[in-house]
Amino acid sequence: MQLENSVSDFPYHRFSLVWLPNAFKIMRFPANADVPLDQLGGANLFLARTSDEVSVLCEARQELISDSSHGPLRGFRVAGQLEFELVGVLAELTRVLARAKISVVTESTFNTDYIFIEESAVESAIAALQDAGFKFDT
Repeated sequence: MQLENSVSDFPYHRFSLVWLPNAFKIMRFPANADVPLDQLGGANLFLARTSDEVSVLCEARQELISDSSHGPLRGFRVAGQLEFELVGVLAELTRVLARAKISVVTESTFNTDYIFIEESAVESAIAALQDAGFKFDT
């Protein structure tokens, strides 16, 4: 049975990707930590709090003491605003990167999806995504 708008039939290449200008890092804090978010600058900041941890993804230049951190990471986003009805955009991007053996950290906002990769994997990621039909805005 063929599903309407199946992942294999969706024209993902119609989405442009935009690199974020700065390097990032992800930091882990204890679940009960009071992370001083007011000390973090930059245009992009992502926060997740669970019963196990607090994770902050921010520009790499930020100076906070955390349990653990990882970076530098480079990030890109899907240009424009994605409709909630769209299915599989993030899955397709991560599928392409997984086939190229590139590890990812993903974040989603109300408007769009963000993907962060090791800074050392940028050239490989560009090649893999362009081979899959994605285009980067400059």
